[in-house]
Amino acid sequence: MLAGGSLGIIPIVTNKDFVLRYEIFVNGEKLFDHQFTYNVTDVKNLFSGPNGNTLDPELFEWASKTIEEVAPMIQQNTKIQNLIEEYNYYFTKK
Repeated sequence: MLAGGSLGIIPIVTNKDFVLRYEIFVNGEKLFDHQFTYNVTDVKNLFSGPNGNTLDPELFEWASKTIEEVAPMIQQNTKIQNLIEEYNYYFTKK
């Protein structure tokens, strides 16, 4: 402990769950809800400065890939399909 304190190499381990939630509301009614969770463990030096408010590239890549997963879920959702049919009935030219 003395060596770590004098050399400034005391590690701090953090563990966070990032939650990305997709929700679709129409007129206050929830039509779709799905969430993705990504766990991140990070180790820093106690005396290092803040790394800013930037998004880790690995986390950004994960968030981008969730779009590919959630799009088919939205398209296959019966409530969303009914909403699209209703919209087409009232607002598309016949």
